[in-house]
Amino acid sequence: MDQFYDTGADAAPLALALSRTGAELSGGGRRTDAYYRPPTCTAAPRDLTEWLAIRYEPLPVLCHVRWLPGQPYEIAETTVDSGRAARDFLTWLGASHVRDITVRYEEWTALGGDITVTLEHVDDRWTTKLTAPSLLRPPPAATFARAEQCLGDPLGPRLAAPRRITDFLPAGSPERAKGST
Repeated sequence: MDQFYDTGADAAPLALALSRTGAELSGGGRRTDAYYRPPTCTAAPRDLTEWLAIRYEPLPVLCHVRWLPGQPYEIAETTVDSGRAARDFLTWLGASHVRDITVRYEEWTALGGDITVTLEHVDDRWTTKLTAPSLLRPPPAATFARAEQCLGDPLGPRLAAPRRITDFLPAGSPERAKGST
């Protein structure tokens, strides 16, 4: 289960807050995500409610994302042997390339391992993702509330989904407005 936050242009205050709570930097790097319009979709790139993506690093992952108005977004992911083979397969299906996004990220382990905090830098802004295992006790919502209390203001306001996803939604949709604070 994930929760997203708009951390803004500077993630240093959040990294400091994470360090102060005893969180440990557990990974990070750069990756490229390639987004595709499904073959049956005729919507303009900025009006997609469903799309396919390939995450090339650190391991190649093929994703299907759907976000219908008024519903939580859904994402299905599977690891693939080759990002290039996944791209060739999507092209063969008739999916059209929309754009590539370069993501710089840091992964932190926080709250004694109960939560993973991922800071993602895209287009000069940081989005933070809190991830909690769905079988966690207390449940993820309580764990997110605890993380929000520990990390405070540097975390930023909640988002409906990461900006890299909300940027594809129809311009007038309330979900795009919520996600693009």
